[in-house]
Amino acid sequence: MYWLKKISIVFGILLVLIGGLGIFFTNFYEDEVKNFIITKINEEIAVPVNVEKVTFSVFKKFPYASLEFSNVVLKPTTSKQDLASIRSVFLQFNIIDVINKNFVIKKIAIENGSLTLLVDKLGKDNFHILKSSENKNKNDNVFKLKQVQFKNIDFYYLNEYKNIDVSFSLKKLNLSGNFSSNSFSLTTEASGFLQQFNSSEQFMLKNKKIAFKTELDVNQKTKVYKITTGSLSIEALLFNLSGELTAKDDFLKVNLLSKGNDLPFNDLFSLLPSKQKASLTDYAADGNVSYNTTIIGELSSTKTPILIADFEVKNAAITEKKSGYKLSNITLKGNYTNGKETSAKSSKLSLIDVHADFGAGHISGNYVLTNFEKPYIEIQSEANVDIAMTKSFFKLDSLEIASGNVLLQLNYNGYVQNIQQIKASELKNLNAQGTAQLKDINLKIKNSPSQLSDANGFFKFNNNEIKIDSLSTVVNNSPVFIKGKFTNLLAYLFVEGEWLDVNASFVSSKFMLEDFLISKSASKKDSTYEINLPKNVSFNLTTKIDSFSFRRFKATHFKGTISLEDNLLSATDLSFNTMGGLVKGSVALDNENPSEILITSSAFLTDINVTALFYQFENFGQTAIDADNLKGTTNTTVSSASVWDRQLKIKKDKIYVSALVFISNGQLINYQPVLALSKFIAVEELKHIKFNELTTQIEIINETISLSKTEIHSSALDLTIAGKHTFNNEIDYRFKVMLNDILWKKAKTKNKNEEFGYVEDDGLGKTALFLKMIGTTQNYKVSYDTEGLKTNWKESVKEEKKTLKTILNKEFGWFKKDSLETTKTPKKDGFKIEWEEEQKNTKKEDEKSKKTELEKKEKSGLRKFLDKITQPDEEEVEKNSEF
Repeated sequence: MYWLKKISIVFGILLVLIGGLGIFFTNFYEDEVKNFIITKINEEIAVPVNVEKVTFSVFKKFPYASLEFSNVVLKPTTSKQDLASIRSVFLQFNIIDVINKNFVIKKIAIENGSLTLLVDKLGKDNFHILKSSENKNKNDNVFKLKQVQFKNIDFYYLNEYKNIDVSFSLKKLNLSGNFSSNSFSLTTEASGFLQQFNSSEQFMLKNKKIAFKTELDVNQKTKVYKITTGSLSIEALLFNLSGELTAKDDFLKVNLLSKGNDLPFNDLFSLLPSKQKASLTDYAADGNVSYNTTIIGELSSTKTPILIADFEVKNAAITEKKSGYKLSNITLKGNYTNGKETSAKSSKLSLIDVHADFGAGHISGNYVLTNFEKPYIEIQSEANVDIAMTKSFFKLDSLEIASGNVLLQLNYNGYVQNIQQIKASELKNLNAQGTAQLKDINLKIKNSPSQLSDANGFFKFNNNEIKIDSLSTVVNNSPVFIKGKFTNLLAYLFVEGEWLDVNASFVSSKFMLEDFLISKSASKKDSTYEINLPKNVSFNLTTKIDSFSFRRFKATHFKGTISLEDNLLSATDLSFNTMGGLVKGSVALDNENPSEILITSSAFLTDINVTALFYQFENFGQTAIDADNLKGTTNTTVSSASVWDRQLKIKKDKIYVSALVFISNGQLINYQPVLALSKFIAVEELKHIKFNELTTQIEIINETISLSKTEIHSSALDLTIAGKHTFNNEIDYRFKVMLNDILWKKAKTKNKNEEFGYVEDDGLGKTALFLKMIGTTQNYKVSYDTEGLKTNWKESVKEEKKTLKTILNKEFGWFKKDSLETTKTPKKDGFKIEWEEEQKNTKKEDEKSKKTELEKKEKSGLRKFLDKITQPDEEEVEKNSEF
């Protein structure tokens, strides 16, 4: 205890003495050291330096004495941005040198601050702050450095000339060596965190741990720095370094080499930005990568050395963890260079002899990308891809069902920008050839009612045109076969506003229209349909369907041409067998109005079963007469125009139909207007009237069905009927009844205005009785009609053919015949038609022919369709008005 006590006392005395000496030493030499060092610094630095405080101490960096500059700010004259803002800069001296007044700096420590290095668009920087060598005193030996240390420095570098942006947090950097010697060994060791390294506004590296160590042989006379050993680590990847650096006045001459063998393929993922890296967490990678990289040339604010990297991947695999599916046996050779211009424009990436197994399939090819500024791609590839594996491997969760195989062979080269910025001109001018084969493809998108089944086909690529040699598939329950050509397909898929043109044949053994019209939110049971024609698409399909159906409608041997152009879907030259007969005609669907659809049609029905006609067309949306009331065979000419909403619900106030109807071997069963005559005609045959022939004209407009004067001759009675029947079941029917001598004995004994009302003799010994029925189908009144049927109702059906053009002209104000030199505005009834002006035919016959051809080219939309399916009536021909 005694000796311990003595040692403690001695140690305490020494501390007091050292502390006292330190205080004395500090106070005695502080001013002299400050003045000397500040003078020397001002001789070296050419920019203003702001320092909050300068202190001299022998304790802070003991055993060295230190001169601390607190809150140092360097303000370059070329930029408003501070070059440096440092909390503490320590210049350290040997204490003995200070006592001898030999103020030589041995170490420098820079701690806690930031550095901002800038290069403007002209290549001028803000970090050349030292005075030229001509202005320095060559006999000064102030700096005899052994070590330079940086600690906790935020580093930011922006080079607008080279379009480079770097943010780096330097945790530590130690430079050790005999800096005052002409030749010495320099050891460097650094670690930090790279926030971002961007080149040409593209993330190259982001949020990576960085560290490096080097041993350099330094020759200060030749300014050559030779790397004897070196390593650079980025996350888990470790790269070796060798070569040499030569310092010139304005740049650094670089000649570096880095090689690596059998680096883990999985570690390459660590180089990806965090967002992309996170998206790959569901994948595991195996295999090895070898590389050989050379960096040679000038490095400065305005110049970048040439980089050449050769690499090879062997026996690699990428596995999707959940499914276990993998891209296996990956092998490839590659090369990257930034080119002679050392820029994105001259950069080139090549992947050669790429091979990979994908389940039972295989992918191979060569891929070259040049000019990163305006990418030019060259692809030679073959692939056999399993769709089910592709769905799981690439996590295509939008697909509910996916199976089958795709065999692809593609040769492509062309300029293609970012997928979000593709130009139509680039896609139109691309050079792509190849083939694709589909085998047993089954696809269904989630929440979609449509499913593609058993798709098999063969495609040929020729630049921006794709030819389908054959495509057979089943859409829901409808088998289809397509053969034809798709023009401008890629531009249509990737560039907004581009058009797709299709010219093909379409064949189906059984086509159910419901399979193509069911809306996304509805099931088949809902019978909810939605019409949405594709935008910017025109097509011409030669169609042949063995069996066609929609709702109740059934047809066989369906043929025609279906076209989409100018927002108009039309079917022309249609013919099909249905309801025991034949139908020929045309139909058009005008899609121009965003909320409504205009459907127009013109058809000729031959030998059609009337009962089936009313049943399959669901009684045409009316209740005046249905499938149970009428039997027989009809030959009918019908034209119509109607407006529907997007769910195929008809707007009853916007229906027009004109039909010339001939019925043979007909039966009228329990028809309410006829049964109402039982008050006057007590015959059982009124419930079931049979007749040989019936000719009539039916017109529907303003929610009213109009029946022209129609004669029915049967064994029960001779009946003439005309009238109107609204969609609200309001009726106004007029009758003329002819009775034979036996049934009308009582009538013949009466005079006019007696019990049977107005009667007359037709001159052949038969008596006519005129009646009318007014009211509703539930509440009507039958009474005598004296003059109505004779004078106020249409006498008979006109002989001339009712064309669709005359319907639209008469009822909706379109295609007026009086003058077509000025554009007429159609009535605001929900229909919208556009048509061009036409001039009077005043020139010679050859000029008329030329004008006609020109007008045909100019017409579009519904007008063009009507020109195709209609002919002018006699009145128009007489007035020489063309449409």
